[in-house]
Amino acid sequence: MGPPGALVSCDGPGTPWAGQSGPSPDCGYVYEQRSLPERTSGTGAWEIVATAVWTVAWSGVSGGEPVDGQETVEVPATTTLEIGEIQMLVTGEAR
Repeated sequence: MGPPGALVSCDGPGTPWAGQSGPSPDCGYVYEQRSLPERTSGTGAWEIVATAVWTVAWSGVSGGEPVDGQETVEVPATTTLEIGEIQMLVTGEAR
């Protein structure tokens, strides 16, 4: 997801995005560091690699006999994301 060691693994399909604001209700990631060139090998953007994993069950007929099986299919995608500003909210009393 960007910074070294940042990994997110989600179970299930997740919640489709429909323009709502705020964090993901079931699986997400919050960037805590800007994508400065010195942190990103000079690119100024975090690399993001996402892989969808599908389990596909199939059945059919071969030579007049029923056949079935199951396959795992992984579909990876890579992109980059520039994080230029991080906002935070401090609550409580100042000391």
